[in-house]
Amino acid sequence: MHNDVSVICRNVERLGTVAIVGDLFESGADLQNEQLWIDAGSMNPTEQRNNRDYILSIADYIVPGHGGMFKV
Repeated sequence: MHNDVSVICRNVERLGTVAIVGDLFESGADLQNEQLWIDAGSMNPTEQRNNRDYILSIADYIVPGHGGMFKV
């Protein structure tokens, strides 16, 4: 069983909704190239893609597992 946690921070001053997601997003670069997160060792690409889509629908900014925060 694999369990991961994302933290959603709402109403962050000057930012809005910030999602701290760990390796759900490797970095901002994997928005343009999904192979980056798939090759990083996704245990369930379908579930990860669905969770990524959900986070993208609610967040203004994402803090990924690696690299800096990025705007959605």
